[in-house]
Amino acid sequence: MSNRALIFPGQGSQSKGMALELLDNVKKAKDNLEQAQGLADFDIVELFKNDSQGLLSRTRYTQPALFIASAMYLEKIKQNEMSYQAVAGHSLGEYSALYGAGVITFEDGLKLVLLRGKLMDQVDDENLGMAALIGGDLNKIKDVIDQTDNLYIANLNSPVQTVISGSKKAMAQAEEKLKEAGARRVIPLKVSGAFHSPFMNPVKESFQQELKKYTFMDSKIQVYPNVKAMAVNNGEELKQCLIDQITGQVRWTETINKMKSEGYSNMLECGPGKVLCGLVSKIDNEINCSSVQE
Repeated sequence: MSNRALIFPGQGSQSKGMALELLDNVKKAKDNLEQAQGLADFDIVELFKNDSQGLLSRTRYTQPALFIASAMYLEKIKQNEMSYQAVAGHSLGEYSALYGAGVITFEDGLKLVLLRGKLMDQVDDENLGMAALIGGDLNKIKDVIDQTDNLYIANLNSPVQTVISGSKKAMAQAEEKLKEAGARRVIPLKVSGAFHSPFMNPVKESFQQELKKYTFMDSKIQVYPNVKAMAVNNGEELKQCLIDQITGQVRWTETINKMKSEGYSNMLECGPGKVLCGLVSKIDNEINCSSVQE
């Protein structure tokens, strides 16, 4: 069997009650939740168990909640003595990947995603958004985006899914041309921000200043950051990748292809849901991808 890689999901994989099934059987997962409760400025346990105020869909709360849940699932993997030799995370999931690689501590990772979520929440703008394109010729889609002001490619998720980011007005103007480029569907995403685009520059600048306070260790296993789509082990370089990722593309298709070419055709999604396994199957159906929940 090939080496195993862990892949960590990003925003959109969250769900009420996620990871709570671990509390009875994985002690360190319970420890994660209790530690997080002491670090966050809101009730983490209530958010996981009930989400009575519907906060789990808000960026400020979604990001730390997903980081915590992924860390809890990681404890299940460790308890089952499942080894892994590489990690990658989709957007927010990159923080979980860095924790899984020992580059950052759980406490530092949680503090960073708490900050990231708050900063992104502050630049909420009802005039901005994101949309998923299903199907289409990528080169033709890029041509349309290049010819449209205030519109950018945010995520290259799979050969049949591209996510665009920018002004809603620009998206509306470009929709017909995108369909002419082969996009079968243009699906608006439930976000009020243009993530992974230059519209996030204010967040990038604020986050970069705060990130200077944190120490990133060199990784002893392979880490594949979104903006590089290749293995990086140096702690300072991985820190810079987090900064660049705020406005940069999530190059997920390239990342998965690169990982397979370097011997990782056995992947385990470490987090709630199976979104990433679905993308992986579209990228290369020869890769064995399963969920930690299975």
